[in-house]
Amino acid sequence: MSVPPFPSIYTNPDNLVINRQGKVAPAQRLTLPSGLSLVFWTAFFAFTGCFIPGILFVIFYSFPNHLNLLIPSGGFLLNLGLFFVFNGHAFLTHRRVWREFQAGAVVAGEGEVYWDNNAYHVVCQSCPNSDNLSLELPPGRYRFYYLPKSGHIIGAETLPEPAAVPLVGRRATHTPEPPPPPEVTGRMAVKNILTEVLKWEANDVTANQAGRLSEAQRNRLRRSAITYSIGASVTALISVNLFLSAGLSTLPRDIAPLLFNSIIGLVALMITSSVAWKAGQWWRDVQPGNVLTHSGFVDKSQEYENRTTVYYFHLDHQKHFRVSHAAYAALIPGYYRLYSTPYSNTLLGIEPIGSTQ
Repeated sequence: MSVPPFPSIYTNPDNLVINRQGKVAPAQRLTLPSGLSLVFWTAFFAFTGCFIPGILFVIFYSFPNHLNLLIPSGGFLLNLGLFFVFNGHAFLTHRRVWREFQAGAVVAGEGEVYWDNNAYHVVCQSCPNSDNLSLELPPGRYRFYYLPKSGHIIGAETLPEPAAVPLVGRRATHTPEPPPPPEVTGRMAVKNILTEVLKWEANDVTANQAGRLSEAQRNRLRRSAITYSIGASVTALISVNLFLSAGLSTLPRDIAPLLFNSIIGLVALMITSSVAWKAGQWWRDVQPGNVLTHSGFVDKSQEYENRTTVYYFHLDHQKHFRVSHAAYAALIPGYYRLYSTPYSNTLLGIEPIGSTQ
């Protein structure tokens, strides 16, 4: 059985059969807005609604009696107002969409999905509130199924591109070929987007498919390895200097500099080890120039590490690749072939593929 390259709740064939009858499929409740934001803001403002007035009361306890009550009361009212500002609109939207879903009516309208500014945008003239809609679907033409009042899209059916008009007259030499199926055009569109954000040039593609690095990729890895090698050398010199300074501090009165230099030296040594290890992985990739190929279902996630957002691709939930935000936004979860280096696990390129089970 052939499996689409980008399985999605929006394009599920069983759901679309029900949508064509003007009804909502039960499984499409997964497309509705989540209530987690409502729970978060309710808990947040419930906490601050008790915490902030209490702190204000303690601060102004020694002030005249009217300030004892006025300031905490003002803080509580301000908190209550912020609660309704942040939570009221989300609550009403969430409630309206769920009521429409339970009513079970669906309306169809044609439109398209396109890629721009690191997001897949939806254009549907007949959909209410269609501005700033975003769906992770391959670029192309679609028949959207949406809830009539809110315009919330719950299904999307691919449509073929318009056929070329044949030439008439003496210059007509052949009949134009029919456009490729929507699945093929969508797959090619996603491939072009990922190729652009990953800077995967034509020479890179040819070399990687042959199992080796291109010269441009080899140079990029070599520059990264040189940069990290220099960084490791600098931190190593700092670490040695600090340990030498700590060794010379032998007098009892120098115990504070001794501890300080030792601790900072250990930190510098740990940084040196980490940077040198990464540089070593890149050097090992550069010398043989081999490329690994992987195929399977690729998903994505974002995580928070050291107060920064880090983005990953996950291959069959087993192998992980760190990527840029643009690559994270461009990936539509589905079946792909990936090309990576064997030691540093650097993602070189990715292309969508079909899957057969």
